Amino acid sequence: MEFQLFNDKLKVTVNSKGAELTKIIYDQKQYLWEADPSVWPRHAPVLFPVVGKLKNDSYTNQGNSYELTQHGFARDMEFSFGFKTNTEIQLTLTQTEESLKKYPFEFKLDIGYKLVDDTIVCSYRVDNTSLNDPLYFSIGAHPGFKIPLDPSEAFEEYELLPEGRNNYRVTSLNNGLITDLTKELQLSSGKLKLSKELFDTDALVFENGQVNSVELRSNVTGHGVRLESDLWPYFGIWSKKGCDRFVCLEPWFGIADHENSTQNLTQKKGIIKLEPKGIFNAKYTIQLF
Repeated sequence: MEFQLFNDKLKVTVNSKGAELTKIIYDQKQYLWEADPSVWPRHAPVLFPVVGKLKNDSYTNQGNSYELTQHGFARDMEFSFGFKTNTEIQLTLTQTEESLKKYPFEFKLDIGYKLVDDTIVCSYRVDNTSLNDPLYFSIGAHPGFKIPLDPSEAFEEYELLPEGRNNYRVTSLNNGLITDLTKELQLSSGKLKLSKELFDTDALVFENGQVNSVELRSNVTGHGVRLESDLWPYFGIWSKKGCDRFVCLEPWFGIADHENSTQNLTQKKGIIKLEPKGIFNAKYTIQLF
């Protein structure tokens, strides 16, 4: 089911499947990627209970082995309706008989979206509803933005502007798994020009809280988006190899498995341990301009 949010500046559509943003209209332009199934069939999936790829698409917990595909299952599940106004909505997911077969934990996941002027406030809340057992999880966002916004523009006329520095360390990936190798990413006057080749070796992965906000902006029209995710420990920037139609800006509480991972969920890098009846909250914002 689709839900519509609106104010004087924004028109936003949210799908109950995956609690996914599917449209963001600002200044009569659609900012979200249209989910062309021949390229990348998603708009802005919620990543839960893992972020990225698991080694061999599996993990162990308390001596048992479970299969779980990249980014987890929440993005493909139907969320229940919480509440809605013209400018705000909350959707909820809890464990099911099917989810317990691949993720044996009790949880409640609330996803909220709220329109404030030209900004979407995206909120995540995870409750450990178990009375006895800790909950191990990661969570992240994966919004894809349509580039270019105007057909008269080119992909290469857009630039990324992370805030605060000109030098970054990017973690290298090997078949979707993180490695010990890093490389320096040098910006010019705080800007990184887009090119298809930028993503030839997969996503740009930033660890250690290097990225708290980033703009994706046209240097022709000035249109763009600013995503702010203060204090999120990991950040990814991705587009499909060879594609010049969208870019994803991805704040994460969690990261893909290391290529040498033991596959024990409790030892996984970036995993969050939430004690019984514990609550985790996080938010990020998407500002259109």
